[in-house]
Amino acid sequence: MVQELLDYARKDKCSGETCDLNQLAQDLIETFINCRLKRYRIEIVMELCPETLVVEGGCGQLDIVLSNLLVNAIDALDKTPSPRIIVRTWRKTPMPLSPFQTTARAYRRISASGCSIPSFPPRKSAGLRAWPVLSQAIVTKRGGFIAYDAAYGEGARFVVKLPAVDLERAKL
Repeated sequence: MVQELLDYARKDKCSGETCDLNQLAQDLIETFINCRLKRYRIEIVMELCPETLVVEGGCGQLDIVLSNLLVNAIDALDKTPSPRIIVRTWRKTPMPLSPFQTTARAYRRISASGCSIPSFPPRKSAGLRAWPVLSQAIVTKRGGFIAYDAAYGEGARFVVKLPAVDLERAKL
């Protein structure tokens, strides 16, 4: 089963699809996650980039990545006083090292207050402990990565970094 999930995440089809990370986060929170957040009295803070933040590829697989991070944050915040999850997106354009290097990066950060990495386990309810591998495969396929931010002292924080689409150049 794990191999099938990894094969799905690794499919290399150029569909031409793009995904607005801000819209994806809003849709996911407003649908199934919001109910669970209210049930467990977890505060959700959305700090979304004011500009459109688009990455290559369809939203379906990135939805899996964000869902896994959020559901695991909810599980990790069990019995935490004043639990809070922060979802933040931003865009950063690095200083080019050459005329050919102008790729902007899109970032998404999930922070869970009051929990540490040992209490941030893979989803218990799924019965499958491969979510980090699957999520990393999905993000890596798009030229990005997922990293644990060890410097964050108020809980656990994960950063997802993806190449942003240049909307003007792509004429979107």
